[in-house]
Amino acid sequence: MNRLLSFSNLCVLFILASTPIAAQIVPGDGREVSPIRQHDRQVLIQVAPDNRGQAIAPLNKAQTQKVVDALIEQVQKQYVFPEKRKLIADSIRADDAKGLFSELAPGELATRLSQALYAASNDKHLNVSFDPARSKSLNDAPNPMDRAFFDAEASRENQGYVRQEILPGNVRYVRIQMFHWTGKKTAQVIDAAAQFLSGGSAAIIDLRGNGGGNFAAVQRLISYLMPAKSVPLMTFYDGITAKSEVTRSTAKLPSNRITGRPVYVLIDRGSFSAAEEFAYHIQQFKLGTLIGETTGGGANNNMFVPLPEGFLASVSFGRPVHPVSKTNWEGVGIAPDKAVPSPAALDLALSEALSALLQSRDPKVKAEAEWELPAVKARANPVLVSIEELRSLTGIYGEREIRLQGDKLASYRAGLPPIELAPMGDGLFAPIGRGDARFKFVREAPDRVILEVQFRDGLRQATPRQSKPD
Repeated sequence: MNRLLSFSNLCVLFILASTPIAAQIVPGDGREVSPIRQHDRQVLIQVAPDNRGQAIAPLNKAQTQKVVDALIEQVQKQYVFPEKRKLIADSIRADDAKGLFSELAPGELATRLSQALYAASNDKHLNVSFDPARSKSLNDAPNPMDRAFFDAEASRENQGYVRQEILPGNVRYVRIQMFHWTGKKTAQVIDAAAQFLSGGSAAIIDLRGNGGGNFAAVQRLISYLMPAKSVPLMTFYDGITAKSEVTRSTAKLPSNRITGRPVYVLIDRGSFSAAEEFAYHIQQFKLGTLIGETTGGGANNNMFVPLPEGFLASVSFGRPVHPVSKTNWEGVGIAPDKAVPSPAALDLALSEALSALLQSRDPKVKAEAEWELPAVKARANPVLVSIEELRSLTGIYGEREIRLQGDKLASYRAGLPPIELAPMGDGLFAPIGRGDARFKFVREAPDRVILEVQFRDGLRQATPRQSKPD
């Protein structure tokens, strides 16, 4: 049985899906390939097939035993921690002796074996899937992956960089769905993203749901957030060869660095493996702020080996060690600096960024942050104003009449459509559809109210209320 020699320094979370994804390591910066990668430069990012609901007959005793024995053999030969190999193997044998793997359909057996492996190892990269086509291809050839297919997959996803946007206050936002790596093409996309981020007053990098990918893509991007010198990033220990490799940041880069500004990285439970490496660098090197949820907790390096009867095993063969912490995040994940449910992470990051920019020495940056921050805070935490308070603000203010429409205020002017006003707190309202103006109600006395219309360019127009409804 051939062993697949395709692996990555940090591989993606083994999740239920239907499409396998892969990327290639192609050093594009003149670096020599280390001995532990000379036998194969290919990186496999394997996504397990969805085995649920398959109407397949249960395996017989002999078939099940072949799968279990082959799995134990791979663990004993390849697993990253030699001292744990016997413990894991003995645990699988004990479960087998109890009949826990007997008379199960293939998908059910894969799930049961994965649960048993995790219970014995607490390693999220150690698992089993049922994928007859992939298992056969790995048996038939030592390097079966079609690079053209996976390069096309990365190209369709813009190498994983699926969204970039200029947010209020010139806060630059980039969402990375996967850390693909196809060499020069990926490097160019990363360089362009870095150039985009470097033009902002602050940067937000969104890794929520990013299942991982390739260490080379992480190394390229994180270098843009570090000083212009080469420093050690991670030491990767190979449990099979007993050799190690140190990755380093890149000193010379084609685009501007993303330094000297606030940086926020969004993470959640779906951030795994290579995405976690990036977040770990941010945390350990103190390059920015992590916002969201604790990550998935998959640090070990894994490879994929075929098992009998169409099964496939993911076996951890190596582990990373960070130069600052002297450890990694396997099994525990990376905790955010500011914890918030995943859907709220972006609003919080933008609010934090704008709050930080209030301290800017650049008056233009500071003024823009002051303008945008109330709206961002109101969106994250909607402001509620009582009907009584809203009614107390109605009346005639010069050429403008403020009326109560249902439970909202609206501004009326002759010959113009009404404009709904959304509360932002402290008497401030945003006219819906008008990003360049705000309405500020200032109560000088119980019956004396002034409406100040504020404009983005700093202009203010104050008008006292001439009359109010009876």
